[in-house]
Amino acid sequence: MPNFSNLRLIEKYIEIKVESAMRDEVSKKGTEVLKRSLKENVYKEKPKSYERTMELYNSVFSNTQRSSSVVSTEIYNNTDLINPYQNTGQHTSWVNNSDQSENIPAWMEFGNYSGDNNPIYKHEPTHFVKKARSKLVNNKQHLYALSDGLRSRGLRVELNKKL
Repeated sequence: MPNFSNLRLIEKYIEIKVESAMRDEVSKKGTEVLKRSLKENVYKEKPKSYERTMELYNSVFSNTQRSSSVVSTEIYNNTDLINPYQNTGQHTSWVNNSDQSENIPAWMEFGNYSGDNNPIYKHEPTHFVKKARSKLVNNKQHLYALSDGLRSRGLRVELNKKL
């Protein structure tokens, strides 16, 4: 650990380490947990009437940002990577064939009861995001990932057992 001449230099050093650990270890863990939840809750059954594109699974990304002294990591579905397929009707409206790609994560999370009257693409809620968040928080996986990341960057970290 380097020597510091004032408190601000210590803060800056720790902020850089935290941001790096959030960007690497925490985002990796969050992405793993969300992808596992997708497999367990969305992809658990093979559809009978269409083939899965796996684009929802492959659209899982993370973004770490720092604003002032707050660092946050967001795990999300990048809907720009989910494509409409007019020839098969996947990710499109049953009524007018319009692109519905941006709605896919929400439909899988909360269910799709659109007015399209299309039984093929009707989905019950899977709550894959809610379940992933619960697993992450209840098992403190984000905290363990952060502490492991900080340790690998040379900081001594001890988690309070009461967390």
